[in-house]
Amino acid sequence: MKKTFYFLMVILSAGCKEKYDSPVISPQTGYLVVEGNINSGNGTTLIRLSRTTKLDNRNLIAEPGALLKVEGDDNSSYNLTDNGSGLYSANLVLNPAVKYRLNITTSNGKKYLSDFTSVTNSPPID
Repeated sequence: MKKTFYFLMVILSAGCKEKYDSPVISPQTGYLVVEGNINSGNGTTLIRLSRTTKLDNRNLIAEPGALLKVEGDDNSSYNLTDNGSGLYSANLVLNPAVKYRLNITTSNGKKYLSDFTSVTNSPPID
């Protein structure tokens, strides 16, 4: 009888859910999400742009048609290729003595700039 009681309590407690209303009011288009890293040597630089959605939406909203550049503080500039579905890539060979930043211009003309940062080399994997 005790086992049945505990089993029913577990089932009933798992079924109780409360609706969550986020206190954050996001813009109609959502916030821009930038995922990826800039590879300075071997390997492809890959950046994914997407937009945030409501909590009940499980679909990724890609941000296609943007212009992405990696800019150096020595006025060098490298364009990333739009591969579709919000994915941008390039094979870059960057100077470790130069600091770089990411420059994003979305398809609606909004600009985003990261801070300049130094190139760091990952240690070899044993």
